[in-house]
Amino acid sequence: MSEHDGPSPTEQSPPEPSYAPAAMAMGIAMTAWGILTHWTISLIGAALVVWALWTWMTEVCHTWSEEG
Repeated sequence: MSEHDGPSPTEQSPPEPSYAPAAMAMGIAMTAWGILTHWTISLIGAALVVWALWTWMTEVCHTWSEEG
């Protein structure tokens, strides 16, 4: 057995896979599409961006707090 069996204190494991980045991309696309078509599509897209960003950052913070 060596001294470095587990991750070192300075290394962080990556967060778990998530659908939030894909949802954010879809929200950005919907927001841009809504500018060309109808404002309600932009509103839905903006809400999706906010939700995806909140979800993604919450997952990252939760992962980091478990490691700390």
